[in-house]
Amino acid sequence: MDLRKLKSFTVLAETLHFARAAAEVNLTQPALSNHIKALEKDLGIRLFERNQRSVSLTMEGKVLLGDVQHAVNQLVLLEKTAKRLAAGYKGVLRLGYVGTSVLDPTVMNIIREFRRRCADIDIIPVESDVNRQLLLLQQGQLDLALVRKPLPVFRDLALLDLVKNKLYVVLPAHHPLASKKRISVEDLANEPLILQDDPMGVGLGGAVYNIFQRKGLLPHNTHLTKEVNVAIALVAMGMGIAVVPDSQRSLLIQDVVYREIDDAQAVTQLSLCWHKKIKNQSVKLFVKHVEAGLGAE
Repeated sequence: MDLRKLKSFTVLAETLHFARAAAEVNLTQPALSNHIKALEKDLGIRLFERNQRSVSLTMEGKVLLGDVQHAVNQLVLLEKTAKRLAAGYKGVLRLGYVGTSVLDPTVMNIIREFRRRCADIDIIPVESDVNRQLLLLQQGQLDLALVRKPLPVFRDLALLDLVKNKLYVVLPAHHPLASKKRISVEDLANEPLILQDDPMGVGLGGAVYNIFQRKGLLPHNTHLTKEVNVAIALVAMGMGIAVVPDSQRSLLIQDVVYREIDDAQAVTQLSLCWHKKIKNQSVKLFVKHVEAGLGAE
């Protein structure tokens, strides 16, 4: 369907004024009117009620407006991507990530340096949980994924470990344990735990669960959330405690304190994942860049 006609519809629906809408889409009023008539013919419905004094959306027009706006946004994105590729960009990288990964200094440096060196490769960030990212990799809808171990085993996916993060417990500022510099896992066993909503044994949630299991303990009264920053905010409200990677300490949320867990195995591994049969040369270039950076450390 013609993007120009769809744009004409959405702009006229917003302005309800032919002259202003025509100016906004850089058309004459007759040309705009022709776009609307052609679109109505294509769809087989009337989109506007119009007379010499006013313009208004029909019921059908109101129902379709949201879908058309979404379609226009998608087509504009498609058009933009095609133009950038035609203008000389050599590739596009769809980079999936878990929310806790982007605050890690290692990840920040990797992506910032890659963008500086390879400005002709467009990185499209896609936030998603671990399982969803791995599924999208297998389906070819992602090129790379930043994920946290432990992970399910997929033989067709390659994995490169980036950095280990110590796990810290987040406490309300006035919690009795806040006076300690290091806190044992046993001290946390009876505390209400706000846990990352990952599948059992996977991702950050799995890593946190494992530190209790190694001590023969089970987390007490767990509450699940998909966002670590939400977990920290809930801690500030006195809803419980949370366990997060050390990189999350840069989140400046009031009324919480971060304390190191007194357990050498209380860590979470951040890794880069991609499909072994990937044909996108930009992925191979990115992986080489990461490997070179890790080798230089």
